[in-house]
Amino acid sequence: MKLLTFVPSFIKDAAKAVKRISQKEFKEVVDNTLTELLGIATLFVKMYALRREGNEDVLHLWCAHRDEMALCPRCGSISTDVYQEEHRCIRHLDVWCKKTFLHFLSRRFKCDQCDKVFTEELPFVESHRRQSTAFEMRVYQSCLTGTRKAVAVREGLSQSTVKEIFNRMAALNKSASAVGGTIRVLGIDEISLKKRHKQFILVISDISRKCILAVLPDREKQTLENWIDTLPPQTRKSIRFVSIDMWAPYFQAARNKLPWAKVVVDRFLDTWCLKAAGTGDKFLAKFLKTFRNWREQILNYFNERITNGFVEGTNNALRGIIRMAFGYRNFANFKLRVLAGFSTFHANPR
Repeated sequence: MKLLTFVPSFIKDAAKAVKRISQKEFKEVVDNTLTELLGIATLFVKMYALRREGNEDVLHLWCAHRDEMALCPRCGSISTDVYQEEHRCIRHLDVWCKKTFLHFLSRRFKCDQCDKVFTEELPFVESHRRQSTAFEMRVYQSCLTGTRKAVAVREGLSQSTVKEIFNRMAALNKSASAVGGTIRVLGIDEISLKKRHKQFILVISDISRKCILAVLPDREKQTLENWIDTLPPQTRKSIRFVSIDMWAPYFQAARNKLPWAKVVVDRFLDTWCLKAAGTGDKFLAKFLKTFRNWREQILNYFNERITNGFVEGTNNALRGIIRMAFGYRNFANFKLRVLAGFSTFHANPR
């Protein structure tokens, strides 16, 4: 394979790649190897160009459509009348361990039945996107285990592009994993988003299925009650237990909105308080008075052996996310990151 034109820097934007490469730089393929490696059923590779762009060897594939027809989105009729064609380039998964761009003709058809012009819908890339769906999914999944900066450097993208891809995919997955069905054990706990700022956010979990259901901007009683109100009636009725720590607003919200559910508080406090009572410390005595008010909820543990262990373990993982990102200034970004990694879209976060 011949190494073609040298370009001073790697072209991050697929749209710019269209302008900086000519069809004269492409060479005809001699077999189906690149088509098989590409793995897109509706395309086949006709030509290729391998270029040195900055410090990268970049593979450009000129592709053609297998079908000469498209389905009209308005009336559902098959159209073969190509009205307009335009050169389009998108970023795709690496081929031969090289950053890969796909070049093809974006086609507009004219429907014979309804006489409307429409743009062909492609299964491997969404309209107006500059990356294939498969590539966007790889970026999204990489962000779940690393920082956006690291992903941007590895993939040769700008940080803003990585952020946009992640937020978009996370929002789609969030919609696909809307809260519903059966929630037997509801876990409620808070985590500090910023050190020394007392900015607490509320993390709500399904302990039975080991996943996060929601991330709320504060730990106020009204905020929690509002979230419970959004649950479908059958989902609310399925909640049998609510696992919390000794924070009164959680208890009050559970009692107001889920009066049939048993409230459970971590059982280990019971043992600790027995030891604390023997110290004679006046500050501990004040705490013990509070503890006695929660004794019933602590003893509820022994009915079903429910603990908030999963909730505490998840909070540790969330603290790791916060550290890895050097903190979050935007709650919405943090919420998307958490739900992307720990929501019901992922059946088991561990």
